[in-house]
Amino acid sequence: MKALVRVHHQRIPRQFVAEVVETALRQQGFDYHLYSGPESPPEDFAADLVVTVGGDGTFLQGAREAWQRDIPVLGVDVGFVGFLCYSSPKTLGEDLSAFRQGSHTLRLCSVLEAKVLRGEKQVASSIAINDLVVSKAEISRLTNLPVSVDGVFLTTYRADGVIVSTALGSTAYSMSAGGPILEPGLHLVMITPICSHSLAVRPLVLHERATITIEVPAEERNVAATFDGQLVEQLEPGDLVEAHLAQRYLRMVIPPGRDYIRQLRTKLRWGQSLLQEGLKTNLRL
Repeated sequence: MKALVRVHHQRIPRQFVAEVVETALRQQGFDYHLYSGPESPPEDFAADLVVTVGGDGTFLQGAREAWQRDIPVLGVDVGFVGFLCYSSPKTLGEDLSAFRQGSHTLRLCSVLEAKVLRGEKQVASSIAINDLVVSKAEISRLTNLPVSVDGVFLTTYRADGVIVSTALGSTAYSMSAGGPILEPGLHLVMITPICSHSLAVRPLVLHERATITIEVPAEERNVAATFDGQLVEQLEPGDLVEAHLAQRYLRMVIPPGRDYIRQLRTKLRWGQSLLQEGLKTNLRL
């Protein structure tokens, strides 16, 4: 089997990659190609799996490449959060073995497809694994963004911006902005305003076939569309940003013994008492 391995290009030491990641790949009989930073994987490398080594940002980069190639992705958590990563350096060998043997689970996750329309012309397009954000380029500046759903006007959000997210992305920027947490296998799309100026405005969960259109009014300047917090497209007055769920899913590899509920509880530290946290803090001191 063949694997494309995307490694965080700054945080992960080369010695660690050689001793842990490459050793596990070789022991499990994988032919592999390592790449990092702005590099793109070779087109002629017919991989069966994308492995990301880093945090959620590295996973999102690798997941876009996995989706484009229609192959599964496995995240190895060597970051600060790793909410999207279900493997670790300690378990990587057995997780790769499980993938070879077919004893893993594939989670099918929805992906956003978006395009920017300027008049009758499409000037940009991208996918987003987690979310699309339309906001002012300046920090803490309100903007007015008219939003429609399936061609029907919804409202004009007076806010710092608007987040359109997948269920997988519900634990990212949307959660920080007060949006609900959705089970990542749900095929739904969500709109979450960022710091809305109206208490009547609330996050909205929509059906999987919904098309969301965000307009940049003529009086608005310095507005940008950001995909997964990584790709940025500058918008002009009158632009329309149109987003919907793609027909093809992202396939996430979930190794045996790992599941979303445990991941949620661990990463958000649910169920840990204040006494436990206090003891850990005192021990560190």
